Amino acid sequence: MKKILLPILICFSSFSVNAQAVADSIDMGEGYLNEVFYQLGTQAKTAVPFNGTGGWDIGFQTTLMNASIISDENSILVFKAPNADSTDYASLDVSGYAGWQQLYNSDSTWDKGAFNMGADPSNYFDFGWGIYDFNTHEVYGDSLFVLVKGTDVYKLWIRKKTAGGDYILRYANTTLGGGDVDVTIPAASYSSKNFVYLNLATPATIDLEPASSDWDILFTRYFTYIPYAGMYPVTGVFSNTGVTVAQADSVDLSTVSYADYSAGLSANLTEIGYDWKVFIQPYGPYVIVDSLIYFVKAKDNSIFSLHFTDFNSTTGKTYFETEKLLTGIDELKGNLTQAVLYPNPSTDQVNIVCDALANSVLNVRMFDLTGRELLQYTYKVRSGLNVESLDLPEVSPGVYNLMLSTGDQQVALKLMVIKQ
Repeated sequence: MKKILLPILICFSSFSVNAQAVADSIDMGEGYLNEVFYQLGTQAKTAVPFNGTGGWDIGFQTTLMNASIISDENSILVFKAPNADSTDYASLDVSGYAGWQQLYNSDSTWDKGAFNMGADPSNYFDFGWGIYDFNTHEVYGDSLFVLVKGTDVYKLWIRKKTAGGDYILRYANTTLGGGDVDVTIPAASYSSKNFVYLNLATPATIDLEPASSDWDILFTRYFTYIPYAGMYPVTGVFSNTGVTVAQADSVDLSTVSYADYSAGLSANLTEIGYDWKVFIQPYGPYVIVDSLIYFVKAKDNSIFSLHFTDFNSTTGKTYFETEKLLTGIDELKGNLTQAVLYPNPSTDQVNIVCDALANSVLNVRMFDLTGRELLQYTYKVRSGLNVESLDLPEVSPGVYNLMLSTGDQQVALKLMVIKQ
């Protein structure tokens, strides 16, 4: 049986525990002037202005395989010119834009920005703003857009995305007059980021966000559909690409376990979203949903809990608590390179599966949540994969910490015990 289980276990990320709650907050500023990128493991924060000096209007996805183009919904309105194509750019009449359909970024995926809306879902090569050419590996823009920023009205043609990943576009401020602006966005040069940005008035390519590997969630302002209200601006949280989230509703925060929700991890952009708070009509304030918690699998594969504690719409501050529950295997340093418990939850016996670099002695100690030591065992482990069984006949149902130590290395694993 062990030979069958081992390949299955190695397919899972292996973890250690570092249980320490951290109270933190982010500040978007009065009027939500900024959005804030946040890394759960380090609590690193990067504030990015929505508009004004250094702010952005349009964002371009940097990966070669996608061509998502997003808008800063807090600064501009986006409309697609109906019944027009690239040949109509010079003569485009923008006066009727108010009667056109306004476009919004997707609130479920980074891969569909406002400019991607309207793509033919049956055509894999249609990106909404242009069509991919299989022979040249370029996307050729076949659509025209009108952008409204304050009192300025722009017409825009995203001419193409080159095979090398650069975006070439042409636009003009029809309110101020003047000539066309031709811009090349060297998106491939920013491949460590998800998006690179453009300020229409400058115009300049703007490098704003941290590397994709350096953040997990984004506190931002975005539009979503609200029943009876239509598309409506909300303040909430996006997940980074590669980050997944499980939401636990109506739970006791003191006893809820990630093990019960790990199968529900979702890559939905707004799995956290905005509804962790409720606005009390008609004048507020916001009230936090106190029986709601999120489990977040971060970019480094660590698992964190995230619980919101307060939100101030006047100051733009959000308060929350995070706790690292499980540490990704990439962070394990020492003789053990993988360590996991199986099954977890357990009843009368649990298997300790570990991968060791060399022959050594493994000490295992079990503690309850008060720190009281319950069990202690010593095993001889060999270089390579090892499976050791730990009997739990006298252990009461509950959550426990197992401390694995070999040499100078210590790894803590959280175990849940249930009785049938």
